[in-house]
Amino acid sequence: MLQFNQKGCIPKTTTAEVTCRTKGITCEYRVAQGENPSSLREIYYQGREVCRLTFGGHWTLDLEAHALAGLDFIRSHGRDEVTPATATTGNAITHWYLQLHDKPILIVRRKLHRLAEEMREDLYFHTESVMTKRLIRLKEAEAVVILDEGTEAVLDGKRVRLCSTGWMNQNLWCFGPLAEKIRQTPKLRITLVPDLELPGAYLLKGEPNKLSVEIQSKQELGKAEVMLCGAVQCCQRVHLSKGKNPLSIKVISEQEGFLPVCVLIEGKDFVAIRVFECFVIPTEVKSPDHRFNGVYVEYLRSMHERHFFNAVPEEDPRGEMRYHHGFWPRNIHGGYLYRFGFDELGLEVTKAFGYLLEKYRFLFDAYSLRGEEVFSNPLVSISNDGVGFYLFQAGKILLRKPEVFDEDFRRGIAAAVQWLNWSTHWNGLLVDKTEAVDHCRSERLSGNPYSQGICMAGLKIISRALKLVDELLLAEEAERVFERQMKGFEELYRKVGYFRDLLAGPPARLSDYSMPCPSAFLLDPEVDDQRLIELMDKTIAVLLEKQTAPHNRWMIEGSPGATGASYGQLGTIASLLNLGRPNEAWGFLNELLNYAESTNLKYVLPEGIFFKRNEEESDEGKFAAERYERVRRHCMERTPWLYHKGSEKLFGFPSNPGNLVHMSYYLFVVDLICGISHGEDEKTLRIAPKVPAAWESFAVKNYRTRFGELSYHLKRRAEGISLELTKPLVAAEVVLGPLPEVRRIAINGVEVEPKLSETPEGMAAKVRCSGELGTISVEVS
Repeated sequence: MLQFNQKGCIPKTTTAEVTCRTKGITCEYRVAQGENPSSLREIYYQGREVCRLTFGGHWTLDLEAHALAGLDFIRSHGRDEVTPATATTGNAITHWYLQLHDKPILIVRRKLHRLAEEMREDLYFHTESVMTKRLIRLKEAEAVVILDEGTEAVLDGKRVRLCSTGWMNQNLWCFGPLAEKIRQTPKLRITLVPDLELPGAYLLKGEPNKLSVEIQSKQELGKAEVMLCGAVQCCQRVHLSKGKNPLSIKVISEQEGFLPVCVLIEGKDFVAIRVFECFVIPTEVKSPDHRFNGVYVEYLRSMHERHFFNAVPEEDPRGEMRYHHGFWPRNIHGGYLYRFGFDELGLEVTKAFGYLLEKYRFLFDAYSLRGEEVFSNPLVSISNDGVGFYLFQAGKILLRKPEVFDEDFRRGIAAAVQWLNWSTHWNGLLVDKTEAVDHCRSERLSGNPYSQGICMAGLKIISRALKLVDELLLAEEAERVFERQMKGFEELYRKVGYFRDLLAGPPARLSDYSMPCPSAFLLDPEVDDQRLIELMDKTIAVLLEKQTAPHNRWMIEGSPGATGASYGQLGTIASLLNLGRPNEAWGFLNELLNYAESTNLKYVLPEGIFFKRNEEESDEGKFAAERYERVRRHCMERTPWLYHKGSEKLFGFPSNPGNLVHMSYYLFVVDLICGISHGEDEKTLRIAPKVPAAWESFAVKNYRTRFGELSYHLKRRAEGISLELTKPLVAAEVVLGPLPEVRRIAINGVEVEPKLSETPEGMAAKVRCSGELGTISVEVS
């Protein structure tokens, strides 16, 4: 049984306490800033104190707990206090505590993410202990601690110091009669097939899966019970012979998230375990391209693995730790975590920014993991783009589940709308004090396409969502600020002819950071404001003409010899998708996906890509070539574990993999390709997949909508496109294309009259499907 005594919530508190009681074991967990013991503070058995613990690591810690199948799962994540000077040597650690429901067992597991180093822990037992081989036995307390092979123990009276060096350690605590019978610690090799820990691997929630457990033993062990618990649950009795012992099982995971799969083997006089990391996703998105699929899974997994209380820190714990601040509001991950089925985490990280807005009435550039403001640059400390992102996320969530609207949401949204009203000049242009203007080197210190485009999209979608929850006055205020900004925005850029933003030179350059944003966000299917479509078309045309890299038309070049995956490359991809150009968007996405395996973080893209350009004689080419060598040398000296021989074989060199901004943008692009949105009448769904012609198939399973889950499977043949759609009890508008021409469209084999529209890449056909529950087939040829 789990009992939350206090739950950590940035910026309200960074203290958390949990009590967990299972099968006679009571464990007290606590984390708090300024304290440095173990997250697991005390262990009791049958009401008697067994042990107090102190973990020897200077870690910033959080705490969460979940009841899973057959066990309670307590997780605590920590990182060194990282500064720019210690970014290379800083580490990250995850503590897992598993308390089994049906057996008096506690499993303690720790994993380092970046660097192998020494881990120490002091155990202060209530009584003296005896150690034999890898067993620490406490007779009076009826407990045994089974150490893993890499852990050494030093006994000093009632204190035992555990030391290990490496990436991971794991200890097994057994109590009562189970502890008394343990006499040996056989060496067993336990593996799972398929390997759930490989990059891109996952289980789909609610779907049956076949797993093979192989137990390899060096001795005859006789009858034993093999139990799986955590993400899945099952139990079988087997006979363990010398050699390999395969076991095939069918399992279904009923919970989503980054979860343990514990394989427990109990024999006549021994207990052995192996804990696997398993990612269970509720929404599956599948294309023919393994890179696209793998990056989707790894990014969702990374957000779960790194999340800290109710925030997601900027850098991946396995990556470089370049961003020592903690977490930024310049991300849109909360709404997409929620949309792809991770309700609890998506809601938590979105509300975190509402709490910060409630506290400060605006968002700073960045925050520490202690919930404090951080000024990364005193000139650009106010994050108006973050306010827009927050409204965009909140609106997306409320469109899907209006019933989660509460007073916390209302206060955060009201503060955001009020701040954007205050920040908007009399002429309708939003003042910009964010990194969007590249530390004030942009010509657009107000009316910047990046910040104002995002804030306008956020205002529009939150106004729509607020009407669903009968917050009409706040909805009207958001719409009023939106229209005011739209008028000023349009007036400014009509004179220019496109969303021009220049970065200071010499020579001055177009800002690929900001210019794609209006078409990426204002044309989002649930915003879909077409008033500036001509400016958007012209802007993307200018970027593609002037800002692609020499010798590579599929790579946006932000500065000489470099691009950023987030704003330039993925922002352009999102814009092209919204402008009806999925095949052109695929060219840029395919080029970016070439970097999915460019570092040892497989399926994790780099944020910065630096081009060689060493064949050019121009000053710009020489500058780019010199920077390429400088960046390559710096990266490989700073984080050599990230790179391999293939890191230098692509068009550019990868830098800063795992950056959260481009992870958020990538999920944004995935969602646009899925093409599922809520109709403006709030009574229908719209399914308009933006699938490139290069893909022969594309499937989405269990996509979250306000009316229920939706799945579809799209197939592309020489003669046309077919879509098998399983939808909830709601009418749906289906849009398929582009095709060179449309001659026929049928629903469940019956020909119907479609509405045809011309797109930049061909014809699209639109039909309306009835509100009946079930599966329908739509064919266009």
